Amino acid sequence: SLTYDIIDVDAARRELSRELAGDYILDTHVLDLVGDVDRVFVLRKRPDVLLRDLSGRDWPLHKILDNVWAELLDYIYVEARDRWGRVHQIDVTDRSSLETADAVVDCLKGGVCVDERVDWLSYSLESGFLERLESISNRTSSRRSSSPPRT
Repeated sequence: SLTYDIIDVDAARRELSRELAGDYILDTHVLDLVGDVDRVFVLRKRPDVLLRDLSGRDWPLHKILDNVWAELLDYIYVEARDRWGRVHQIDVTDRSSLETADAVVDCLKGGVCVDERVDWLSYSLESGFLERLESISNRTSSRRSSSPPRT
């Protein structure tokens, strides 16, 4: 069984504000930690590829599925857009970490800003991945809600 530490978001935000003065790049999905910013980049990955990549980690399946559903439904992108307005999306499915970092830095230095339209829901419907993901989620949900096995 996993345990999680719940952070004091307000205290963490204050600490980050003190530590991060000037120009910096912050990599996080915890949007409540971030105050005012000049630019926001949301890194996106095709959900079927994300499922494959996260399955290689030692994570519980429900956590993997939460992340894949959030990506498919644009959760972080919509939250960021609602909070800061202009948000650049970068599809990292076929980009290396270095290529992604170069794209961000180039934009920050006044060069070309990558801003790709991402529509994972349409992709998932057309490719059949949505049906597969629903099937995996339903099997996982029924196992989690059933009684534990008797010993």
